[in-house]
Parts: sequence; C-alpha cells; structure tokens
Amino acid sequence: MPMNRLTPGRKRPRTQILAERAFATLERFLHVEAVSGIVLLVAAAIALVWANSPLAESYHHLWHVSFSVGLGEFKFDRPLHFWIDDALMTAFFLVVGMEIRREIHDGALSDLRQASLPIAAAVGGVAAPALIWL
Repeated sequence: MPMNRLTPGRKRPRTQILAERAFATLERFLHVEAVSGIVLLVAAAIALVWANSPLAESYHHLWHVSFSVGLGEFKFDRPLHFWIDDALMTAFFLVVGMEIRREIHDGALSDLRQASLPIAAAVGGVAAPALIWL
C-alpha cells in the first residue's frame, strides 16, 4: 500500500506527512535534467569562493586528507585529490561518453543539423584553450 494513502480510521503523524512531502519535493527536483548541471555549477562556485577566501588554507588542506579503502589485510590509502582525479573523474567521463554515444545513435545528436551547435561548442572548447596557451 502506498505511504501517502490513509487507511480508514488511522491518522498519520505530522512528522510522517512532512517527511513524505519533503521526499516528494526532492524526487521531483532530482527528475529535472538540469539538476546535475546546477549542482556542479554551485559546487564550482563554492570551491572558487572558498579557495580564494581567508579560509584558503583549509581548502588546500582538505585535498591532502588521507582516505583509505580496505578489506581484511588489504588497505589502499591515498589522498582525497587522488580519489577525485583518478577515480571519480574516470567514472564521470565514462558516463559522459556513454551518454554522448547514446545521443548520437538514438537522441538529439543523431541529426547533423541538431548536432552542429554542440559539435561547434566542443571544437571551440578544445581549440580556445589551445590557442590561448599558444
């Protein structure tokens, strides 16, 4: 039986009602496609402000905090920046690559006219930093 339906003769506690509303709102928010981009943009803004504030030392210290994964006698211990740069970024680009491939075969990028703007943006995103560096 769904949680949001009342059973006859039984009243739900107010905390349960509030929790259900909060989870429903969160669920609607997470189903919006732009959420991941918004979260990434907010995280980048927070990192930029933090790294350029008087608390910058704590920001740099955070990157060198040791984080380990172990099982029995085996222990793999590396700083946080390793886990993000080598583990999470690998998974991120794998997912992005799979999504782009799906879009090329079945989605909006399957039509060359629709794909021309994203292709131009990708080429510009590669060329502009290279030209600035040169």
